[in-house]
Amino acid sequence: MFPDAIRLPHYAGLTLAVLLSACSGVSDDSSSSALPASSSAKVTTSSVQSSQAQATSSSSTVINSSIGAISSGATQSSSQGAASSVVVDCRFEGVKVVFDNNNCMACHNATAFGNIGGGLNLETGNVGQRLLDAPTQYGNCNNELLIDSINPDNSLLLKLINKERLTALNTSVCKRGPMPINADKNNAFMDEKDFSCVKSWLTDVAKHETPLPPEPSPNTAFKPATAGTALAKAKYILHGGAPTEDELTIMGSSDGSINPEAMRTLIREWEKTPEYEAKIKDFLSINLQQRPLGNVRYNEQLNNIMRDVSNIDYLSLRSNFDDMFVRTAWDIVSKNKDFRHVITTREWQVTTAVLAALVYLDKENQTANRSYLQNPAVKDLFRTLEFLRPEDYTDWRTVKLTQANTPAVWSNSSAFTQSLRDIPEGGELALRYPRVGFFSTPVFLNYWVTNDDNQFRLTLNQTLIVALGKTFSPSDVTPHISEDGIPISHADPDTVCYQCHRHMDPMRLVFDNVLVTRYRAKTPDNTLQPSFSFYGVTKNFNNTDEFVQILKDHPELPTGWVQKLCMWGNSMRCDEGDPEFKRLVNFFKNNNYSMRNLMRQFFSSPIFTANRKVDTHENEGFIVSMSRGNHFCHSVNTRIAQINAAAGTTGGTNLCNSGALGVVPIDEYSRGAVDLVQASQVSLFDSKSIDRECSRVAFGVFANGNNKIFDLQAPVNDNLGYMAEYLMGIPKNHHRYNEVFNGLRDVYDLANKPNNCADPLAQSGDITCGYGLNKRDGLRAAWFSACTSPELISIGM
Repeated sequence: MFPDAIRLPHYAGLTLAVLLSACSGVSDDSSSSALPASSSAKVTTSSVQSSQAQATSSSSTVINSSIGAISSGATQSSSQGAASSVVVDCRFEGVKVVFDNNNCMACHNATAFGNIGGGLNLETGNVGQRLLDAPTQYGNCNNELLIDSINPDNSLLLKLINKERLTALNTSVCKRGPMPINADKNNAFMDEKDFSCVKSWLTDVAKHETPLPPEPSPNTAFKPATAGTALAKAKYILHGGAPTEDELTIMGSSDGSINPEAMRTLIREWEKTPEYEAKIKDFLSINLQQRPLGNVRYNEQLNNIMRDVSNIDYLSLRSNFDDMFVRTAWDIVSKNKDFRHVITTREWQVTTAVLAALVYLDKENQTANRSYLQNPAVKDLFRTLEFLRPEDYTDWRTVKLTQANTPAVWSNSSAFTQSLRDIPEGGELALRYPRVGFFSTPVFLNYWVTNDDNQFRLTLNQTLIVALGKTFSPSDVTPHISEDGIPISHADPDTVCYQCHRHMDPMRLVFDNVLVTRYRAKTPDNTLQPSFSFYGVTKNFNNTDEFVQILKDHPELPTGWVQKLCMWGNSMRCDEGDPEFKRLVNFFKNNNYSMRNLMRQFFSSPIFTANRKVDTHENEGFIVSMSRGNHFCHSVNTRIAQINAAAGTTGGTNLCNSGALGVVPIDEYSRGAVDLVQASQVSLFDSKSIDRECSRVAFGVFANGNNKIFDLQAPVNDNLGYMAEYLMGIPKNHHRYNEVFNGLRDVYDLANKPNNCADPLAQSGDITCGYGLNKRDGLRAAWFSACTSPELISIGM
């Protein structure tokens, strides 16, 4: 097994591994196969020198005398187990050779440690200091120190690499696996000489060194946020509109302290608005992974539905697929149901067109032969369904998708299509493929396409990421039940790969037993028994309904979803050891897993508002992030509507009317990623995209006719006031309003005043000289300044 990550609480929360999970059986030459246990290799003095040079070049830390000289001098050892016959000096460089010859460096070198080495780099010269008096927080092993400075012989590191010591350890409450992985199965423990060398090095570290000093807190100059800042941040994320004078009054003065109950009062009001609904649906779409990605023609599932080739309204069907489970999840949130229904529900929001597609997907797999798909004589393809009407893409209602033993009956006929229209609100449709929860929707399956090699492993992994916020890891020591579904040719038990596949492959049978890899239903095959083993939970199950119950009750679920709110709201992870984070997790569990109530708590919590310092700010820092495209576009368009309401205008423009904001990214997940992929700092290209969009819109915001956002005939100060108050979100009772308004007035005056000086930018005081532009262009310049201001392009100003 791979060791768990440990927290060194006295050293700025530095996270390392419990050491040396060591990719057993992996040669340090990636192009060759692993050495058998009986093989040996000579390591010469030049090899040690080469290792020293490599470590120096691959580590930013200078290898120093912190590890000290070992008086025992050189030792010789004959090859036993996985170790080689070597002559080494048991200083740090010599111990690195021992680690290397015991297959530790393959995972814990300067390149691999961040991915498969649990965060531990054995090539860095201060590794001894990092492990000195460092506790592990794995299971019931909290009292174990990796290197014990008081009693070095009791160090956890020595217990994990020695068979006898590990056996004794596992008679206590602390249960650990060996290092290297499977050392107990293939006799790969270090031999006596290598173990003695590591022990000598470790003893010297304990004798001569001190733990690394605490690093400076990432947020030592923490300053509590004010009510105005917290209000602006919360409304930007949850609604998109500009804070109003009334809202700021409820919160208190803009530069005053934050009242969490006042924030929750405002959130309850925002919950009643369509803007809030749009933002929460965006959150659900992202985090339930219901966004289309890649092949949006549904080539595998629906035989390549394409525009201008199908009788189907291609764009409307795509939109239906995108929306149906987001609508379902929103119904769960807005009606304050147990949020875990997103995993277990069979009651979906659907249209007649969606029902037709689901019935088609219940058929036996059709051949993917291209000539078959293009043959006009073939009439039982979904894309040739001739009887759908325009209203069949808009007749949304809730239908229960029940379980059948045989496929639903498909027919390219008027009677079949009418039978689907006749299913009422609250009605039922029986399907053979279990349509249960977010991971069985066509859009989720199209998002994460599998194949005959991957065999649903990707599908399963993404399902766990959504439901629990976790992915497979070799460090997960949860016992597994059976070997069903584990191909030995793909995951040999003597390799590190097996440590993930023993969890993954029996679980993926939940898909493999009922689907072909084109995500089409098949006759269920229950030859192999699926089982679940993941982060402390081990259970057999028989079908999808039992699988989702395991996910629903998994202890990682509430933690995972509070962490998703952290990523969405703060653009960074929260510290899961933070008492405030734990409070939110317990609140979620104790309030019937109500996502609506959790959002009220989270967005009024100091972990989000930063009205007081919590452990997350101490250990992880606190950032003001750039706004991603999905937030920025929604916010500007919402605020334009506020300007319309205040100014009595009716015109509008759709910022990001192409559906994207140049190269500015949106919140999104990548394959295998537990956390959202988010940009938090504005790059040159991001800035250019925002500038271009704000400039484009500027040409349409001022007009004399009916289609206008601002009235060009209105006083200049009125229009500038709308920009400050609504576009930038600084209400008139905000302590910064005059400053912001005057800044916009200076921009207007600089553009509009007569060009009667050599350098308008060289003025001080009142603006008396400008660039001689007209009123319209002066207001456009002010608009551009407001549109690209930090208040609008960032989250948390």
